[in-house]
Amino acid sequence: MASTSNGSRRSGARGRVPRLTSSERRRDLLRVAAGLMTRHGVDAVQMAEVATAGGVSRQLVYRFFSSRPALLRGVLEDFADALTRQFGHRALDRLPSDVE
Repeated sequence: MASTSNGSRRSGARGRVPRLTSSERRRDLLRVAAGLMTRHGVDAVQMAEVATAGGVSRQLVYRFFSSRPALLRGVLEDFADALTRQFGHRALDRLPSDVE
């Protein structure tokens, strides 16, 4: 899979993005949106930019996120879930060995 100059992934001679499951596509769009928001700020990122960077149509982004606030909420929920998982694993590692 090759990468284009704008960072989107392309596959095959036609330049299509690989087919992902619905949950994989949603996760990928959240990852792309989070990266853009980190680099450019939350207010600067638009749905069209997420679509372009993700190598998909704007309509596909709207299929997963009905609005820009819904996309932002998804990014924040994904971040909170990741933080909770990371904290949980570290907390378990620090429990005394006699705790069940």
